[in-house]
Amino acid sequence: MNKLMLIILIFFVLVLIVSNYRENFTNKLTYSINSKSKTHQAELYNITQFAKIPDDVGNAVKLDGLKSYIEIPKIALSNFTISCIFKQSNNNNQQVLFSSESGDIVLKLINNKVQLAVEDDGDIKVFNSRIKILINKWIHLALTYDGENLKLFVDGIIEDIDIKSNIRINKLIFGSNNEYKKLFNGYIGQINLFNKKLDKNYLCNLHDFCALQADLS
Repeated sequence: MNKLMLIILIFFVLVLIVSNYRENFTNKLTYSINSKSKTHQAELYNITQFAKIPDDVGNAVKLDGLKSYIEIPKIALSNFTISCIFKQSNNNNQQVLFSSESGDIVLKLINNKVQLAVEDDGDIKVFNSRIKILINKWIHLALTYDGENLKLFVDGIIEDIDIKSNIRINKLIFGSNNEYKKLFNGYIGQINLFNKKLDKNYLCNLHDFCALQADLS
């Protein structure tokens, strides 16, 4: 084997190793979603950047605010906890953190605050949080629903949501609304779904972000 052929062979071996590593690393970021003790794979669209959440909390993907989003199909939740960790890159315009496929529930970020919109028999009810969401800060957020009452959890602070509605979620979209507009610019990771309402203690122990305490204003 001459020197040129040996160099070519080494090059292709290195490409194969790097490609295999990239594939394995990427697979770790196609999130496993726990719902009713079943595991689902989230579907990633137009996502090419990945990141580690500090303190070995887990993995996250970068959404570009233009065409990136995550879909979680076939979940069928009527009581639920939707939990994720995110970091917003900027606060330009309205950005949707997650939405149901039907659009009857949309959680978005507006001017560094969380807004939840719930559609009930054609009437849209809106809740505006008092919790300040800082740019470039990792945040643990969860939305809980027990079949009647909604609550918002942000880094250990719980807010009651004065909206009564019959909610059922069959598919979730992270980083976009159901029209694929108002896309999120930042990182989203450690998505966990539960088929029941979780309390503050459980959520605090999930990622240990409660010591950070969100800002109220």
